[in-house]
Amino acid sequence: MSTWKQQAWPSSLQLIGSKGLGGAEHWFQRFCDALAEARAPAAMGVRRGGGVDLAQGEGSGSKLPCHTLPFRTVWDPFSRAAVSRLVRQLRPQIVQTYMGRATRLMRAHGPFSSR
Repeated sequence: MSTWKQQAWPSSLQLIGSKGLGGAEHWFQRFCDALAEARAPAAMGVRRGGGVDLAQGEGSGSKLPCHTLPFRTVWDPFSRAAVSRLVRQLRPQIVQTYMGRATRLMRAHGPFSSR
């Protein structure tokens, strides 16, 4: 018997902007699948045409709603605007970024931000 109590999960958006499909991306897929299996209110944002996006067709990391984003470069204004639109649309309590591209495109808001 588990000693963990069923807790309400905060809503989250999981973002990864990498092109390839290596160790970090495989971990991201497994983590997102675990969130889905736990029925956490979460969604994924991945690079359009990137490794994680293409693997979705094979069923890997495909248990959460998935939004494709440009994630062209870390300074791309179109990608920054797309990420901002998705955050405004979904209004997650947590935005978790993975790897440099997604992290640099996400602006911090709230009590811990520098703004």
